[in-house]
Amino acid sequence: MDVPSDSNRRYCWECLRRRLECDSTRPVCDKCRQAGVVCPGYEDKKPLRWLAPGRVTSRNRKPKAVNVKNKKNRRQEDSALSVQSQVTVDFEQIRPPKVESVELWCRFHTEKGLSLRGISEDVALTTDPRGFDYTVFSIMFLMLIDLSYGSPRNWRVHFLAAMKALDCRGGMKEVYERSVSTRPTLKYFMILGVLASSTSPPEDFLVTTSDTDFLEMVYGKGDYPTLICPPPLFLVMNQINRLRLQTTQPPELHEPDSPSAQDPLSKIHTFEPNTWASLYPESYPQLFLLARIYQSAVALYCISALRKLFPTGSLYNLLRLRAIHADALFVLLREAITSPKTKLCLMWPLNVAGVEAATRPLSDRLFVEEALDVISRGLGTGYPQMACSAMHRLWDSDYGGFFCLDIATVATTAGRGLH
Repeated sequence: MDVPSDSNRRYCWECLRRRLECDSTRPVCDKCRQAGVVCPGYEDKKPLRWLAPGRVTSRNRKPKAVNVKNKKNRRQEDSALSVQSQVTVDFEQIRPPKVESVELWCRFHTEKGLSLRGISEDVALTTDPRGFDYTVFSIMFLMLIDLSYGSPRNWRVHFLAAMKALDCRGGMKEVYERSVSTRPTLKYFMILGVLASSTSPPEDFLVTTSDTDFLEMVYGKGDYPTLICPPPLFLVMNQINRLRLQTTQPPELHEPDSPSAQDPLSKIHTFEPNTWASLYPESYPQLFLLARIYQSAVALYCISALRKLFPTGSLYNLLRLRAIHADALFVLLREAITSPKTKLCLMWPLNVAGVEAATRPLSDRLFVEEALDVISRGLGTGYPQMACSAMHRLWDSDYGGFFCLDIATVATTAGRGLH
């Protein structure tokens, strides 16, 4: 047998596998021969080995066990992420360009500032009565802008400024009788004053005119521009406002021959929605529904706002009436909000419903929120959302059952297609 020198020694493949000291004897090593193993030799390539049937030297890695619970959670996460991604894509498609929006708002406020400065100069310099009237209506126009896009506090400043300007021209009644072309604007102005006073704290009461006969003459004709409220109920609303103001004043400041709190409540209950709606046969179903809504809403406003003025012994009957009208109001509002012809005419009744929802189930609060959102989208103004925020503050407070929001929640209404 040949034994190579140490420099040329090479281990056989079997000794390498068994990690033994190979003697490198050729053609087979002594270690393999003594162990009774066939020596595989010293070739450069490892020789193949025959295995017994059924025997293997390696196995494929087994797949990891699948956790059904984790798989279900992952599927839910993937689904949620998919929905979120889709919503994000949809939102990006409808969102206006940010830069353009900023530029438009900057231009809007710049033009508004120039208008305010111009009106201030006109008030100081104008001597022509007709020019002064235009200045008054410019102030009212700015008030409407703030109603739709501005702060709930700013529009009230314009309202008071317009009232001061009208007083300088002889008062609301004189301006109304002198200028026929300005009457629709003045009517709208008076409507806003009454509505704002009904939904704001008593100290923020806005007086458009102290002449109730004049208000009855103007609104009683029924040619009001945007408020689909029966004239008898609107006049009762103004009467409640004035009585409500007296609850915060000392007796010496009360109006002479002031009616009791029972007087407006009696007028509300004697009002016939069917009779009023019958005056407009082509729109009878919608007007009959709105008349019933306003009847219940004004009744709730009367009971809540004038609670201190009612006799103590009538508390039980008042609570019973309040529950009846509140239930009726929410049923009627749910019906009206689904109609394209009536859903944008519900801003003030929804204010009343929002106050009542403070002591009602959560479902009624959610309905008020959704209805205000419908009106906000339909009118293209954010004021209903501001009203909703005021209601949330009321709901989160220690509500004592009195009708009061912390801002005047007025918004333009619409009565397209009714009459």
